[in-house]
Amino acid sequence: MLRKEIVVFKVFLCIALVLSTSCIHTKSVEHLDVQVHPASVTQSHLDSQININKHIYLEEEYPLELFFQNLTAGKFDAAIKTLDLRYKPGTTANRALTQLMNAGIIPVYVRIENSSAETVSVSEANFSLEGDSQKLAAIPAAAVPREFTSLHGEAIAANAINVTLVVAATIVLLALLVGIQSAGGAPNFDYPSFSGSGSGSGSGGSQNDILNDTTLTKRINYRDYLLKEMKLPPGAIFEGLIFFRKGKEHFNGPLKLNYLPHSS
Repeated sequence: MLRKEIVVFKVFLCIALVLSTSCIHTKSVEHLDVQVHPASVTQSHLDSQININKHIYLEEEYPLELFFQNLTAGKFDAAIKTLDLRYKPGTTANRALTQLMNAGIIPVYVRIENSSAETVSVSEANFSLEGDSQKLAAIPAAAVPREFTSLHGEAIAANAINVTLVVAATIVLLALLVGIQSAGGAPNFDYPSFSGSGSGSGSGGSQNDILNDTTLTKRINYRDYLLKEMKLPPGAIFEGLIFFRKGKEHFNGPLKLNYLPHSS
């Protein structure tokens, strides 16, 4: 009787090792760094106190994309006005900024130089983004989202494969146990090793890992570059980002960054 208990214990130990080897995870964190130096900038404001250069990051736009969006929304006049067969590439390849834009946020790079002889107060509240008849206020620095969570489609499939393999391995082990017990022998277990192609950040990094994590939280490092209320002494320069949240309406035509000094 004791021998059978030892065999059963070995079976469950083997199953636990199989589960461990399969690396089943449900969460992971991906850290992304923001690119704050765009390839090109344009001057948007120049007066006796402050010089501002800017770059508006935009997603790629496919031919007729806005046309079909307006048509689907029943906006026939707007659809005719947005009849455009050109492909417009995105203005950045940075993954962090792309993730922000996918979440409905328009990032804007600004380089602010105080060219006056006095200290100048500046914040994200000084800026707005305008296109067509729409005008967006900047998202307050304290309210900018710090995390984005999404599901990884390939990971879900990898999870299904792993679970299937674990179940199959369990059935094989139990069948092996029954067969050996019927023959009156004691099994010599070596837990199976699975091979695959997945590589989630939460996995152990082994060549045998086949699972990508299903829930991916993206932590975007932008806080060091976020424009918030500050005082710029004479000659000082700030480089950073302002964020605007898109509404349901789409901007047609070029976007314009506006700057309004604080009233004294």
